Amino acid sequence: MNQRETALTRDQLYAWDQWVVWFLGRRPWPASFVIAALLWVSYWVFAWGTGVYSETGLDQIPGGPGPDAAADAPALLFGLDPYGWAATIFSLLGGYAVTVVSYNLVAQRNESAEAAAMLGIEREELLSLWDAHMRKGRSTARIVGVVGYFFGLAGLVPALPGVMELLGLEGRYEYLPPDSMQVAAVWFFVVSPFAFSLIVKYFYLTIDEGRLWSRLRLEVAAPDIFDPGKLRPVTKAAMRGAFTWVIGATIGSLFFLSSGIDRVVLLPFFMGIGSVAVLNLLVPLFGWHRKIVREKERQLREVQLVIERCWTKLKAASDDDAALAKMGGLLALEARIQAAREWPIDFSTIGRLAFYLAIPLVSWIGGALMERAVDAAIG
Repeated sequence: MNQRETALTRDQLYAWDQWVVWFLGRRPWPASFVIAALLWVSYWVFAWGTGVYSETGLDQIPGGPGPDAAADAPALLFGLDPYGWAATIFSLLGGYAVTVVSYNLVAQRNESAEAAAMLGIEREELLSLWDAHMRKGRSTARIVGVVGYFFGLAGLVPALPGVMELLGLEGRYEYLPPDSMQVAAVWFFVVSPFAFSLIVKYFYLTIDEGRLWSRLRLEVAAPDIFDPGKLRPVTKAAMRGAFTWVIGATIGSLFFLSSGIDRVVLLPFFMGIGSVAVLNLLVPLFGWHRKIVREKERQLREVQLVIERCWTKLKAASDDDAALAKMGGLLALEARIQAAREWPIDFSTIGRLAFYLAIPLVSWIGGALMERAVDAAIG
């Protein structure tokens, strides 16, 4: 395939999130920004329309502009209250969650020719296998998505300021938002569970994709240990999967820049996203590593048996020069097999992985520094 595809095709519409991307132009990354922008605007339209940020409400918020504001707190900036900040992050997370599967589908199609060559099958056969696998798993993916929806719904109760108190339970916040602001929780209970649902469903699809590739790995012929570049589709898929999960973890880490958002519920969830990013890379690489090692050991045994037979015959001969000439090639082959790389990755791939894993840390540090700069600027 000479030209990379950037859009979904109609045969890749497996679930409602792919249909959303299709209607927004079929290109996942532009669609993600459109979705994030629409969600963000919907929060502020809803918030201002229901009086969440009325003058009376703002007067009651610590750091607000009114006479009841905490004396030692800075003035409240637009979007930096706990609800506004959380809405911004959930909007970004929603754009990511709706489009991440579509991004992977487009990338898989782009990589399918090279992957099919590695597996020794035709590209159309590989695409057919993948399509059948996706359609077979749709029912389970829907069930997992429903479970994720209710998980997100339950997780919002302790995470949003004031919701526990509304239910008559003891919350973890030092202050409560005014009643006018608590109306904002309605937006989160409508929007946020869908983001959790899609993330949990993508987690299932990641595992399911890994099972498919494990099966194909078992069926494929032994890899060429002298040309690990032929396994490039493996590293591409692993790095792509790690990158998409790192992006999710990066967005989620921004929650922790607001002291008004409870981290107890959200921290394990987004630490889990980061863990999936690492496992998504390591699991397939370890699988192919074991396959390469087994092939190296097989070839070494064969060469060493030949060397042993030749050595037995040559020891009986009296021509040392002839023995050396005949054994030299076999010994060189043995050394080459022993030196063959056992991992389908190189230093450049490791460098990219380190860069990916540093993205959440860098974004968090940058956000924290920005927050300190804002605090210093306003008071």
